[in-house]
Amino acid sequence: AAATPDPPSRSDADEIPSRTYLPTSVEMSCHEDLGVMELADGLLDALAGRSRQAPARVAAWMVLGAVFITSASDEEVAPDEVLRAEMIRSALRTLDHTLS
Repeated sequence: AAATPDPPSRSDADEIPSRTYLPTSVEMSCHEDLGVMELADGLLDALAGRSRQAPARVAAWMVLGAVFITSASDEEVAPDEVLRAEMIRSALRTLDHTLS
């Protein structure tokens, strides 16, 4: 059998110098010019029903985090229509709401 060639090696020019600062995605998404924090605050208020009570605020934060993590996964958990329905059902349950 023919041997497969080794992949080309990376040259020093391909390497990012260790002194180069690359901002994280969190730092980039929280840049004040983007207004992300204001958007997140508004979304948090909406999910908490504008309540300042801890249970509503904690549930809203849990939903925000869970939606992000579930959506960012590389693994396909379920077909899109099933995933969407389950995310909505789970978010409503976490927020102590029921479907009408």
